[in-house]
Amino acid sequence: MRSSIGFHTISLSMLLGKDSLQKLIKDFRTYSATTGLIKIFPVDGKAVTWDCQYQGDGTVEMDPIFQKNLKIVHCEESDKGIEWLLRYNSWGNDYKPYIVEVKINPKILSGISDYITAATYKDMPTAIANFNCESRKISSLLGDFSCYKINRVDYCANLYIPEVAPNCTPEQIMNLIQRSNIPRFFTERTERDPIAHRPKSDPNSFYLKNSCVHINCYYKTAEFQKRSKERERMGLSSIPQTTIDSSQGIIRFEIQCKYRKIYDFCKNTTPSWNQCCNKYKYLLADEICRETINHYWKETIGWAPWYSLQSAIGLIKLNHFNSQKEDRLIDVLKLVNQCRSVPSAKKKYWGDEASFNRTLKDLDKLRINPVTIPKNWGIGRIWNPLESSYSPTYLGFP
Repeated sequence: MRSSIGFHTISLSMLLGKDSLQKLIKDFRTYSATTGLIKIFPVDGKAVTWDCQYQGDGTVEMDPIFQKNLKIVHCEESDKGIEWLLRYNSWGNDYKPYIVEVKINPKILSGISDYITAATYKDMPTAIANFNCESRKISSLLGDFSCYKINRVDYCANLYIPEVAPNCTPEQIMNLIQRSNIPRFFTERTERDPIAHRPKSDPNSFYLKNSCVHINCYYKTAEFQKRSKERERMGLSSIPQTTIDSSQGIIRFEIQCKYRKIYDFCKNTTPSWNQCCNKYKYLLADEICRETINHYWKETIGWAPWYSLQSAIGLIKLNHFNSQKEDRLIDVLKLVNQCRSVPSAKKKYWGDEASFNRTLKDLDKLRINPVTIPKNWGIGRIWNPLESSYSPTYLGFP
């Protein structure tokens, strides 16, 4: 199967003092000049030439550009799956006022040129060995993997729609997902539309966020195309067309667990997991990946298949509920269909929010998704794609 479940990037961090930062920047500059394998950018800026004045004692007098947050990336042809970010530590008064952040793609770092398949725990030994090797080439100050703490993990399910929903297009599946529930304490991310002059959600994604977790579901091809244009604006080469083509049919469901969520995860580790200083063996274990993805999928999209409105109403009537319950279930289905999303229907529901949420739970028990398939699609049922990726015969839950 082309569908895969695991994680795709990990963010690490390490504190650094001012003197060490100056030396590290010098080491990055030297490595860039001698190999041409990396480029250094002010964050959100274009590549710069580093002109520094070296003092008699070997220290560097920092040009104002040195005081900006800096990003260091490999050139496209030398991509190792590592990006560095050097930034000021704004957390408070600390004797180490700078932070080295590293974002790694374990699949690429382990030597597998695959931007689509999710990484799993089995990729980590090779990825860690290569991480340590690349760090030593540049500067001893970068340390090795054990020197860093993990402050973010992006868990993901890459769903190949021709496998898990063969009677649909990725665009149709995204259309249904974008109508899904927004859990309590989450808000949908929006950006101001310059034409409509109002905040609008991304038409190619379903993006929810709170202070600890971001949930992002998107069509991978559209995301690659957007990133490719951003790279061109930064003066980097665009993403190869072969890479973009390989993403055709893939929808990614991504759970970005920020530092506070990672901290909560680590508090729950048993003593047997605590032998690893940054808890990566626990955080990246297969069961943690699955449990995290399953939980947030259920909270937003739900496990039940999608049905046409008439098919869903027919299934409700087969249960012979009393008229009051039957009407409540059907009325909510019709309202979601009319409002074109669960959150919009919740706002217009004539009862209280508790009644609406209870109805969603009742529909879930009946294995009916509150989002219904548009009539003009001519499709009566679409199996839940995440469940299908676990169980191709559609028997029960993962």
